[in-house]
Amino acid sequence: MNCTIEQFEDVVAKFKYFAESVELELSSEADGLRQELIVICAELLTTVREEIKAGADSII
Repeated sequence: MNCTIEQFEDVVAKFKYFAESVELELSSEADGLRQELIVICAELLTTVREEIKAGADSII
């Protein structure tokens, strides 16, 4: 599947939002992984947004 970098940004942003919105009791290991996922998504969004600002129209 090919998508634009903007579409990829949208999916990562939604994924980060859902990870942040978890209101379930999780084991400490699961919650730690959820926190790591949030950090990874945030870093990925920063990079993707920098690419968009740079005018890159890469296909992922």
